Amino acid sequence: MIVFVVCRLIFWMHHTSSSVLVFKLVISGNRRYTTDDEIRNAVLRVAPMGTFITYNINLVQREIKSLPWVKQVSVRKQWPNKLKVYIIEYVPVAYWNSSHMMLTRDAVIFTIPESRMNRQSFPMLFGPVGTERDVLINYYVFLEILKFNLYTLQSAGIDNRYSWHIILENGTRLILGRKYCIERLQRFVKFYPIFLKKNMYKNNEFVHYIDLRYESGFSVKTIPNK
Repeated sequence: MIVFVVCRLIFWMHHTSSSVLVFKLVISGNRRYTTDDEIRNAVLRVAPMGTFITYNINLVQREIKSLPWVKQVSVRKQWPNKLKVYIIEYVPVAYWNSSHMMLTRDAVIFTIPESRMNRQSFPMLFGPVGTERDVLINYYVFLEILKFNLYTLQSAGIDNRYSWHIILENGTRLILGRKYCIERLQRFVKFYPIFLKKNMYKNNEFVHYIDLRYESGFSVKTIPNK
């Protein structure tokens, strides 16, 4: 008798579920970049409508995961007619080597479409493949040194010879070299304001780059201000 009741219950659930359409989409999670429309369109690309039993949430999950800002996604059905989507986004901190690749605070690289380029204000970090974590770590160190001395960092990274370069917000480029880059940057913030006050302002010149690859001091390349 108990078995009979259970079987009848299962039959009723299957029969009823097969006629119930999944039509209510519930979206949750901390989102900053992924819109409701993008998620809804991703769901509709899999199937415009489906039954509660037959709706393939794995395909839906895969489609939403392909959206540029989505790091993780969980999709589940809730009786009788809900599709619940929970999203975790990437948290970008910088562009990486180009304006369509971004770097997270965990040094994970992800790609954004051309239509979303340059919408956000982030520094540009650059370096050879596999150096993103080292570049990101040094970027934060550079950032603190410069912020403490009221400089703003626009770009930082290493070239193919693993020489460190920084570009300030005003366009001035700092060449730090392969070694002692922290000490050299500290030397810059200590002595450059004195040099700037004595020389640049009175000559109406712009500092194109500063080479700090010396045991003491630095060399400066200037161009006339337009």
